Amino acid sequence: MAKGGKYLAKKPVAKKKKKVLPIILLVLLLIVVICVGAGVWYYNHLLSMITRPDSVPVRPSVSVEATETETLPNETLAPETTVETSPEDTWPQIVSDENITNIMLVGQAAREGETHLISDTMILVSINREQKTLTLTSLMRDMCLVWPKYIDTNGKEHSGNNRINMAYNMGYHWTGNKQDSMDLLESIVQHNFGVPVDRTIEIDFQIFMDIVDLLGRVEIDISEEEYAYMLENANWMEDCGVHPGVNKLCGYHALCYARIRKIGHGDYDRTERQRKVITSLIGNLKEMNILQIHKLFTQILPKITTDMTNQEITNYAFEFIPMLKDLKIQSQRIPFEGNEISVVRDGDYMIAPANLKTTAKQLQESIGMTVAETTD
Repeated sequence: MAKGGKYLAKKPVAKKKKKVLPIILLVLLLIVVICVGAGVWYYNHLLSMITRPDSVPVRPSVSVEATETETLPNETLAPETTVETSPEDTWPQIVSDENITNIMLVGQAAREGETHLISDTMILVSINREQKTLTLTSLMRDMCLVWPKYIDTNGKEHSGNNRINMAYNMGYHWTGNKQDSMDLLESIVQHNFGVPVDRTIEIDFQIFMDIVDLLGRVEIDISEEEYAYMLENANWMEDCGVHPGVNKLCGYHALCYARIRKIGHGDYDRTERQRKVITSLIGNLKEMNILQIHKLFTQILPKITTDMTNQEITNYAFEFIPMLKDLKIQSQRIPFEGNEISVVRDGDYMIAPANLKTTAKQLQESIGMTVAETTD
């Protein structure tokens, strides 16, 4: 009886343990579900803070007569216009490459309160998944290109040549919608070079400075001439430690450096400086761990304007962040060296590719596109 009594005394305890285990597992499962749900909610909330082109306040439509005193051309993008070929007959065909994503990065120079959107910087960022390359292609802002068909506010159809940095301004000024700014700029690149532009990201001066500071400054080798120019035109130069040679520039001085245009070879050197800054920023990003990148994104995403959808941003993040450490960075500009001419239009001096086919083929090859055979 003593042995049996001892056995009977333990039996209920064993049953109690069997009941407790499922409860603990259920509680843990609920905690996981709640955490995942909170994470998803937070992520969606973060993405909802991004500025979309259609959320930018729409300006009232403006008639041609009402703007005769303004300096802007009286044309607007035709919303129904689609571009499938370049100005030269049916070449080049715009063919997407599933291994390549092209993002147009626009540096917005309009200051607070200004209504004209100025694309001060235009860089095509091309990521090739197969070759693991990231190519930065500066589009010089004074470059004259053929524009796709567009109409003025009286319904008259236009086509012709204009400088590329007017596209961002005109798309918004004449329709009141920033999406038209992005669409027109993208279509001009496709129209002339046969390279599909997937999406556009816009940042302004303040966001640029914030990004540099968040990423821990940029390492730049400043020449004596560049230093002298910055010393004369930028604030806080003498007291902040900036000097000729290699520097770790804060956001403000990185912006001053990237905008230097009046020394050296004008906008040619200016676009190179901009690519140097971005290359340094990407180098900093490569050294970050996933938690640091997440923190960075939470601070940057609400500051940008883009026509990417939330799903596209998610897909790009999952795909490209793991590639960062292996990405090889390439840098170039259009017009390419040795393939440029000067253009004078109504007293306005511009540059242009000397041979559009050659330029387009070189751009396509540089980012890893399969270039179709062409006939001259």
